[in-house]
Amino acid sequence: MRSAKAQQIGAYGLASGVVLASLTAACTAVSSVPKPLSYLEVQQPTEVWVIRKHNDTTYRISQPRLQGDTLIGFSLPTETSPMALYQEIPLTDVRQMRAKQSAPIRTAAVLVGLGTVSYVVYSQLVGGGGNGPKQGPGQIPCDCDFDEVCAC
Repeated sequence: MRSAKAQQIGAYGLASGVVLASLTAACTAVSSVPKPLSYLEVQQPTEVWVIRKHNDTTYRISQPRLQGDTLIGFSLPTETSPMALYQEIPLTDVRQMRAKQSAPIRTAAVLVGLGTVSYVVYSQLVGGGGNGPKQGPGQIPCDCDFDEVCAC
């Protein structure tokens, strides 16, 4: 059986993992790229989603690169195609491109939420809420009047 201290450390580790996962998810979002050519030249993403004009198919392209006016990379496996395939897609055939981009508003919202939760948990554990100071386990509550000097 684990000690109370080990359980507390395990709970803190789990909470830290949840916080880190939330921040990572909140910092980015998949959104539309208005100018695919300039985006690929400047950002050099590791993955993009491309919808082609001629067949409305979405391709998830890994390691996208430009070769002239053509997007090259590997389409990642899907349910219908279980292998990664080399793709060459002319930019004139791209109807829409999406990529992971920073999401500062979502990140700020998560930080405000985490700050609020932290404050509430802290105030409940340390004090500041309820009927007077928090008592530790096994301590007898002090029953002194306001004008008396207490020894508790």
